[in-house]
Formats: sequence, structure tokens, C-alpha cells
Amino acid sequence: MSNELVARVERVIEADLATVWEAISSGAEIGRWFIQADFEPVVGYAYTFTHEDTRITGVVKRCEPPNVLEYTWNVSGLDGETTVLWRLAAVDAGTRVEIAHTGIESLGDAAQMMMSKFAGGWEQALDGLTELLVVTAE
Repeated sequence: MSNELVARVERVIEADLATVWEAISSGAEIGRWFIQADFEPVVGYAYTFTHEDTRITGVVKRCEPPNVLEYTWNVSGLDGETTVLWRLAAVDAGTRVEIAHTGIESLGDAAQMMMSKFAGGWEQALDGLTELLVVTAE
């Protein structure tokens, strides 16, 4: 599909796979580095992320600990549904984290603006995750 918009970010975090998995899959941990979260890593779980006036809802579609987590992503006030896919892999330096946010074209007129927001937002999220797992571990 040539019109598919995908925000992709990747980073190696100097933390073990189990620690990174816990940080991205536990509602309490997500709230420490990213956003207030009612989240459980259970297929079919309807989650809610909340930040100020923004509410993000979705459903966990795939959960394969400690490597794959996928959920739908619906931003309040926007029509269309996107999907976030996390892939984790152990590497010599720690854990490679890959995020692919797909389906952005479903947002219609807001797609190009949201593409930029999602890409930048996921980079900031990985900054927060890295800071939590690496800086606080030192």
C-alpha cells in the first residue's frame, strides 16, 4: 500500500529485555515514563491513556512477552484508528526497541499533521523510557 503512513522509531536501551518489557506493558510503569495509563498486557484489554485534555483508547491486539506488544490507538477528537506495534529484542548492549505506528492515513485530513506528532512523540517517549531505565539505574 503506497499511501500507508508509518511513524517508526528504534533505539537500543542499556537495560535487559525483561526490564524493558515490564516498563512498556505495565500500566503503573507506563505512567512513570510516558502517560497516565490504565493498561494491562492482555489480548482484548480495553485500555485508556490520559494526559491533560487528551484521551487515547484502544484494545490490546497482540501480546507475546517479552518481545511483541500491539494495540489499537484512538485519539479523542480524531476519526480513524491507528495501531502501535512494539518489538523488543535482546542485543549485546541491552534491548533493541522498535515502535511502528501504522494506519495513520485513516485519520484523513489530520494524517500528515499526526504523522509528525506521532514520530516526535514516540522519540520523546523513548527518551523518557531510556531515562527511567538507564539513568535511574546508575
